[in-house]
Amino acid sequence: MVAFRGLRGYTNGMAEEPVVYRIDAQDRIVSAGPAWDRFAVANASPHLVSEKIVSRSLWDFITDTTTRLLYRDLLKRARAGNALSFPFRCDSSETRRFLEMTANAAGDGSVEFKVRTLAVEKRAPQPLLESGARSAEPALRMCGWCKKMPVGDAWIEVEQAVATLRLLEAPVLPAVSHGICEDCERRMREVIDRAAKPSN
Repeated sequence: MVAFRGLRGYTNGMAEEPVVYRIDAQDRIVSAGPAWDRFAVANASPHLVSEKIVSRSLWDFITDTTTRLLYRDLLKRARAGNALSFPFRCDSSETRRFLEMTANAAGDGSVEFKVRTLAVEKRAPQPLLESGARSAEPALRMCGWCKKMPVGDAWIEVEQAVATLRLLEAPVLPAVSHGICEDCERRMREVIDRAAKPSN
């Protein structure tokens, strides 16, 4: 989801403690727990260890307009004292990770995010999800929640998209940009709207 891709979920098939990070009232990242750094290193993302991200704005990592709007509403609800939980995926080349994120107010306008693993599935390696040389052509879109890609009128799994678009026949793989598909946007809106309603 938030574009700390590759840092949430499973490492070597073993369940890890939840990944926790916190932002302040100005949406700056102020802390990332020990599990964050272990995930960063295990997932070949040393540029995202805590010392590289703490004090940076959350918005440095969320570039998609629709995702930004969703997060602004989510943060508003969390800061009003509503806990919000929602499922999402954070896949690697060889693994599908099914996760749950919870956002809670943490005092003085800060918000704490906690991510736990629900399930993990092994997959055949997907070169499109690996780092490496990329085409300068416009990037392919991927949903940051379900990890599906749009092909024609449908959002489909990476494996299907690669085969349908014959991407492995290209001399260089395309870049991938992250946004949100219509189904995931609708579900997130439902989560946010429920948090706005008073409990009985």
